[in-house]
Amino acid sequence: MKTAIIVLCAAVISAGNSGSYDSRAFGGYKFVPQPISDSTVHLYVYEIDTNEVVCQIVLKNLNTRHYHPYEFHNGILYVILCNGGKQGDMSSGSINELWKFDRGRSNTLLFSAPGLDFRVSPDNNIIAATDGSALNPNGGHLLFINSGGMLIRRLSVRDFAIEDFGDLYLTNSQCYFTVGGPESCIDRLYKIDLGSFNWTVDKLHGLSFCEEYDFNAVTETVIGSDFPQLFDQFDEEAMRVEQTPVTLWTYCLKTGQREVVSTSTAKRFNPQWLNDSIVGFDDPAGDIRLRINMYR
Repeated sequence: MKTAIIVLCAAVISAGNSGSYDSRAFGGYKFVPQPISDSTVHLYVYEIDTNEVVCQIVLKNLNTRHYHPYEFHNGILYVILCNGGKQGDMSSGSINELWKFDRGRSNTLLFSAPGLDFRVSPDNNIIAATDGSALNPNGGHLLFINSGGMLIRRLSVRDFAIEDFGDLYLTNSQCYFTVGGPESCIDRLYKIDLGSFNWTVDKLHGLSFCEEYDFNAVTETVIGSDFPQLFDQFDEEAMRVEQTPVTLWTYCLKTGQREVVSTSTAKRFNPQWLNDSIVGFDDPAGDIRLRINMYR
């Protein structure tokens, strides 16, 4: 499979119009794939603080249907490419492949699995990846591999007595993942020490998040709202009619404290940590996107 045509991850150029097609942000960067053909995109990586392009690459078979298909750390780009079958459809025989592009050096296939999810530590030394328990008759696994793709440790859902691994979060020394409770709302965060591979669990002070949340692994802070899980458009319409209040708040694992950030009436916030201190969320009183530094 031919993976990339052009890679310029060392260049910094002035940012033009970043567009709105499948634009996603993670770790201080915004990823904007512009389609060239059905199977090829030109991916631009923007630094959020400066709005400059720090990396651009032409890719074939980028899995744009994946909720987290790319990361960028210290000039190194990681992407999920789709090999075989129909993109994003694991039942069709499609395999997700995690590729590493290192400033024009040789491209490296790090890991592949039908239900692949991944996170990379900020220093690029360790990658956490899951292989999708729903697609594995023996249960899913959480794997830790080094920067060259060698396996360091493999853990199973059975080790944690859970059904599946939720969202992953990673620092240079800790790995976190969410676990769902009733109605698929998360109500626990597991924390794994990457030195000993021992873990602890935080039950989020009895709180749960259903529709929207994000986690800052550096400060160990969750931002989320109590927007309920909806099953059809009539539920959301009922919320508007009843003027249901929604609260956006933070919860810190280190202190156990919860703080209100904003409130809305029957409206989602779609909160997201843009970097270790800045949060973006929808304006409850308008149509713009707000950005707030939580530690000033």
